[in-house]
Formats: sequence, C-alpha cells, structure tokens
Amino acid sequence: MTSERLSDLWPVGVGIQDRRLTAADSASILSQHMDLLADSITQFAVTNSALRCMLRDQHDHELNTLRLAEQRDTLLSRLARTQDTCQVRYLRFIDYFE
Repeated sequence: MTSERLSDLWPVGVGIQDRRLTAADSASILSQHMDLLADSITQFAVTNSALRCMLRDQHDHELNTLRLAEQRDTLLSRLARTQDTCQVRYLRFIDYFE
C-alpha cells in the first residue's frame, strides 16, 4: 500500500535528481506513514486481544482435562481397592463355610 502511494509522488522512470520532495510532499508522506503505523498498531491490538482470548480458552480446556484425568485415576484406584476388599470378603466367606 505504501508503494502505491509513493508511486503517485515518485513516478517510475523519473531520475533521482528529479525526486526531490517539497515540504508538502514530505508532510504528506509522513502523514501516510503515521496512518499506516496507527493502522498497524490497531491491527496488532485486535490480534493480540484475540490471541489472548484463545490462549485463555486453551488453558481452561487443559486444566479441565487435567482435572478429569485426576478424577479418573482416583475413581480407578477406589474401584481397585473396592474389588480387592470384595475379593477378600468373598474368600473369607468361602473359608467360613468350608
């Protein structure tokens, strides 16, 4: 976009010595650069905000995944203990009647 604007001021084929800018041209180019910089900063702020939101969502998702994995492990260990306890009780019950 900058090259299009500069090409209006500096047409192709014009010699270097013919490319001297007037104060008005310099001010115009500076204004265009400032506008482009402001647009870039605005776009960066929007992108940064969206990225932070996505990272926050990803972090929350990973925390939930970790919590679910911990809950699963806890339930599996409780189930294993319960099965062991039931097995011991069953064996005691069988031994009692033999």
